[in-house]
Amino acid sequence: MEDDVNLNETLSEFFEDSGFEVMSVYDGLEAGEKIYENSYDLFILDVNVPNINGFKLLKNLRKEGVKTPALFLTSLNSIDDVEKGYESGCDDYIRKPFELKELLLRVKALLKR
Repeated sequence: MEDDVNLNETLSEFFEDSGFEVMSVYDGLEAGEKIYENSYDLFILDVNVPNINGFKLLKNLRKEGVKTPALFLTSLNSIDDVEKGYESGCDDYIRKPFELKELLLRVKALLKR
């Protein structure tokens, strides 16, 4: 889930080129709908997106028993934001800007679990 169109497309293409099947969305409401319609191996979530922010979305999913690994990819970079991310149920937190290779390494590590 990433509301920046260019970054969303870059991430989608990068992961598809790396052999992953990708479902990209631009806001929290759309993400919530897709999550309930399908099964995913991993969530990559931005926080500041329209409708439902990433923290709230993941917190709600965790309350409903969804255990899918989740990684926040966000420009929110204070330690309070990082803490809020982990408290909402994420497994990893990456601050923008980031390296695509590092993101890929973290995704692969989460998928090994």
